[in-house]
Amino acid sequence: SGPNLKFLNKVLNILISNIAVIGKICAVRIKYPDKELITPKPEEKVIPLELGYANRLLGINISEEEAKKLLERMEYRVENLEDGILKVAVPWYRVDVFSQVDIIEDLGKAYGISNLSPEFPSVPGIGKKSEKSFKIDRIRELMLGYGFQELYNMVLSSFEDQIEKMNLGKEENVLRIEGAKESSINLARIWLLPELLKFLSRNQHCQFPIKVFEIGEVIFPEERAENKAREEIHLSAAILNSKAGYEDISSVMLTLFKILGRKIEFRRTFHPSFIEGRVAEILVDGKRVGILGELHPKVLKNFGIDFPVVGAEIDLSFIFGYEGA
Repeated sequence: SGPNLKFLNKVLNILISNIAVIGKICAVRIKYPDKELITPKPEEKVIPLELGYANRLLGINISEEEAKKLLERMEYRVENLEDGILKVAVPWYRVDVFSQVDIIEDLGKAYGISNLSPEFPSVPGIGKKSEKSFKIDRIRELMLGYGFQELYNMVLSSFEDQIEKMNLGKEENVLRIEGAKESSINLARIWLLPELLKFLSRNQHCQFPIKVFEIGEVIFPEERAENKAREEIHLSAAILNSKAGYEDISSVMLTLFKILGRKIEFRRTFHPSFIEGRVAEILVDGKRVGILGELHPKVLKNFGIDFPVVGAEIDLSFIFGYEGA
């Protein structure tokens, strides 16, 4: 038994394929209030295989007849041959085969891995770290030097954590996951700070101050983009302390970007996630790139945090020399 009938059938097919070698398998009719099922119900699926593509991928040159013999050795059944396309029937117990690439892998095994000739990829150059990666590493080293602990969180988050708990009300500029099965994972995050607050809420029993940061991707809808999404690399930092104040986080940001050779300025603003009068937007060359301040008591209550928290979030695109990551 289990919550997903599709996966249960796959598991059942694997089981009966092992049992079938020692005895007879009989079907069972299962009656539900609204439907009737017969199990097990092994069914082959047919996947077309382009032989030319398989040869190119493996670096070999075999005929259709040779491919047919090799696939039959791997317990596939080739139904018919036409125009360089092999129609391959996948055994019903091979639940790991999804596309022709999986069949090509088995074809290579049957041909013999030791018979394949390795080739150096025709890449014009030698792999190395990008300039962007060097800059991220530099920021990471500085934040660690300031006594912050680095966190790594999932890009997927929830509407509750990203919007509702942050006192943002109704936010439409987000990428939701259609048909999400879990309420805790139903959208792509639009900022990192809520994920830091989740960590602080679970660790506020530790010795103060608790200083954490993360450098990672956030995603926004973008109609002009090919994939309808825009990715940015953000830096977020938070400090939990019994006397945490605005100056604790603003001094960190000022020092950080001074060392990086970039001048930032603060300008008073309003943001529902922060205390009014204790929040500022971060400016570079007059353009808003982030925000910092003291988290609103309502936000702290939503996350179950009993002590003051100051935080900052900044889009690092200006460090990389372009807009968006």
